[in-house]
Amino acid sequence: MARVLRFKPDLLLAGEPNSRLDPIAQQRTSEVLFELERFLTCLNRGFPQAGQMLPDATWGEFMTYHIDRLVSEHQGRGRCIGKSYARPPWNETWSHEAAIENVIYVRETPRSIALAAIDGGKVLGIALGIRQRRHAGPFIYLNELSVLPEAQGAGIRTALLSAVFETASAEGCNSVWLISKRDGELSEFYRRCGFAVGDSLALYSKSN
Repeated sequence: MARVLRFKPDLLLAGEPNSRLDPIAQQRTSEVLFELERFLTCLNRGFPQAGQMLPDATWGEFMTYHIDRLVSEHQGRGRCIGKSYARPPWNETWSHEAAIENVIYVRETPRSIALAAIDGGKVLGIALGIRQRRHAGPFIYLNELSVLPEAQGAGIRTALLSAVFETASAEGCNSVWLISKRDGELSEFYRRCGFAVGDSLALYSKSN
């Protein structure tokens, strides 16, 4: 299947052109520049010009998406989680019911954050966060950040994370916490976005 090249420049930066970029804005910029470089490489190899049809397998998709509140009318919420976790490094099998239950739980939690990247009515990625409070003040626990495999490479993950920070700040939260892989691409992504790995905490679990 082929798609028309589309590009939305207002998703590049959160601040003014001359302002000092925060880590998330820097990450968003680097992702877009990376995709532009891949696109130009495709053109040099003789693919169609901008605005024409390009094969999906050739390069990461450019798409005009926007970030919005996740509502029950948005289709593909469970599919986004299921397809994301089915791939490395997680390799988990999520049922549609389990994925939807996770989304509903966060959406029905007071003062939670539920955001989606939408393109033409299709959910490309979601971010789910729950507000909690510690001695230092309220914070957001990022329960979920998932992007469809076929939509990765367009800066959606970074745009969602930036929107989470903006929403958290507007809600009076001073930080965002999450649990993820200690090493690998995911760890590198969060570090590039300004996250630090805690050295004094451990994840404990007990199964029946």
